[in-house]
Amino acid sequence: MEPRYTIGLGTFAKTKPTKNTTVPIRGPYASEDEFEQGVKTKPFRFTIDEVESWTDVCAFPLFPPSELAIEAFDKIQQAPRLDSKEAEGWTVVPYRTGITSSNCEDEPNSDRWPVYKGSSFDIWDPETGDYYGWGDVEELTNYLSDKRERSRKWPDNDRVLPCYRPTVAFRRVTNRTNRRTTIASLIPPEVFMRDADPFLLWESGDEKDEAYLVGILSSIPLDWFSRRFVEKHLDYYIFNGLPVPRANSNPQLRQRVIELSGRLAAVDQRYADWADTVGVEFGSLDEEVKQEKIYELDAVVAHLYGLTREHVEVIFETFHDGWDHEERLERVLDYYASWAERLDLDHTNPEAEQAAGTGNDD
Repeated sequence: MEPRYTIGLGTFAKTKPTKNTTVPIRGPYASEDEFEQGVKTKPFRFTIDEVESWTDVCAFPLFPPSELAIEAFDKIQQAPRLDSKEAEGWTVVPYRTGITSSNCEDEPNSDRWPVYKGSSFDIWDPETGDYYGWGDVEELTNYLSDKRERSRKWPDNDRVLPCYRPTVAFRRVTNRTNRRTTIASLIPPEVFMRDADPFLLWESGDEKDEAYLVGILSSIPLDWFSRRFVEKHLDYYIFNGLPVPRANSNPQLRQRVIELSGRLAAVDQRYADWADTVGVEFGSLDEEVKQEKIYELDAVVAHLYGLTREHVEVIFETFHDGWDHEERLERVLDYYASWAERLDLDHTNPEAEQAAGTGNDD
């Protein structure tokens, strides 16, 4: 049996639910011994409303065996869904192009642009050089223009085709046991996306909203949440339900996400106009500087979700079995403490943060 698959066991009874009805969940367990012990403990219980709010198909999350993990999950899921039409700010629609291998050539030339697949990009790396193929520019831009005219999902606005500008895309094929599960990137202009991996169409919002969203999607807290649900694919029914804090969150924290994410995303000259609109510089970053920005981004996103220091710790400790998280967690907590002190946030304990100290002077 494929060892990365999760096998679920369930018991069911047909009854009429009441307002007090709850759904019990245990596991997952990594071994038979863990299973034998785990089924003897009390399950985590959730209301029907909570279960129905998580995804579009009532998927059940997989929780680490920790009450703090449940608290962290609850804090994160209180943010609006990514596809919310009521939340203040922007609205997006994930979209698949329909471009397949039959639309691709094996070799590049002056009339062809790369066709991306999931492995063509990574977190804060918008071009790995691993392409699906090469697409004729005139043929595929005409094809996408025709799809825009006929599609009911394509927003009715005057934005240019995504292949002409930096665009947020994400990998659909993924796994909760991988190094990372939600892998999104601001891919460059003059590329096409194959059908299997979606990009985002913006019904409303601007470049700063793009920077903000790709920053949230690239953070450890958001990825930890998505790993509760993903098995083999980050499909729409999960992606659309991912919780993303909106404009009514702390504006200073939101602005800092935009600054950090915008600078991390704008890696070269192709992002010059986009970076100018966002208000950041573009170009490659020294690796140490890049890592510090990633650490701070995790901390700022944790504050936007209202997570406590203890929640951040349990998220890192349970993010991936066997990963070496201590250094990253330490740096993230440094920035967490710095921002907690600066803004006096109500979900933090100022005395505890002061006692914990901070390793940076920002």
